[in-house]
Amino acid sequence: MAHRIPRHLGVGALLIVAAVCSASAMDAPAQTKPAMETPETTSTTTYKNDEHRFRMSYPKSWESREGTAGIAAFFAGPLHADGTRPVVQVTVLPLPEKMMTLATLAEQMVGSLQQKVKDADVGKVEDARIAGGEAKRIVYTGTFHEDTYKFIQTVCVREKSIFVVTYANLEAHSESALDLVKAMLESFEFLGGKGEGK
Repeated sequence: MAHRIPRHLGVGALLIVAAVCSASAMDAPAQTKPAMETPETTSTTTYKNDEHRFRMSYPKSWESREGTAGIAAFFAGPLHADGTRPVVQVTVLPLPEKMMTLATLAEQMVGSLQQKVKDADVGKVEDARIAGGEAKRIVYTGTFHEDTYKFIQTVCVREKSIFVVTYANLEAHSESALDLVKAMLESFEFLGGKGEGK
């Protein structure tokens, strides 16, 4: 079986959701971002994105990649025996000129993925928190290359941007990385910018 990892593709004007590509895309060393180490006891590393002004921690056993079109940050966990691996990615999209609520944004995202993702099955849409602010969490499954993947997307609005943090994993393995992903989400924070505290 060829190694496969889910990554995102464009869905409508507002949403990028997970899809599947060859794991060979992970083999380009020039795209690997050197990490800022945290104390060994934490077993995590800190990723910082200066362009979009955020940072988050991720497990040292995971890889951090840059240079993937449309993705602000991309993290891939160790391969499972079947050749798949868990991934977490951060997508940043421009907020439409016409301001919308988080609820409306989530509704549009659900509508888009139901049209574009094969066998999309939305389990729940719920209130969430990220970086100390309000967010929406969308949990769904979808089929790619005859395999069923589970996706958990956490969506928030920051100034003039929409931030989407997506966890994707083969459904059979989806529970295995949940605690790690939860810790990654809890570590996510926005950095001070112009007019804000550092």
